[in-house]
Amino acid sequence: MSYKFPVPDMSSIQPRPADLLFPDRIPKMKAHICMTCSGKVEGFDSELSQKEFLISGMCQKCQDSIFGASDEESEEICMVTFG
Repeated sequence: MSYKFPVPDMSSIQPRPADLLFPDRIPKMKAHICMTCSGKVEGFDSELSQKEFLISGMCQKCQDSIFGASDEESEEICMVTFG
């Protein structure tokens, strides 16, 4: 799968209070490993997905399964369905 947006630079990621519950968040994110599925994080479909990764540590596939398809994919589905 080809992604438009790369994994963001993790060198300046800051600890958060939630890290007390998820102490492996920062090491996993720096290693580009998804917090949800433990798969390799390769990139993202949108800038918003990049930002979500910085919050949750979820890869694009997990974000799509939790939040639904990206706007671009939704638009394509609507055009095919209602076009």
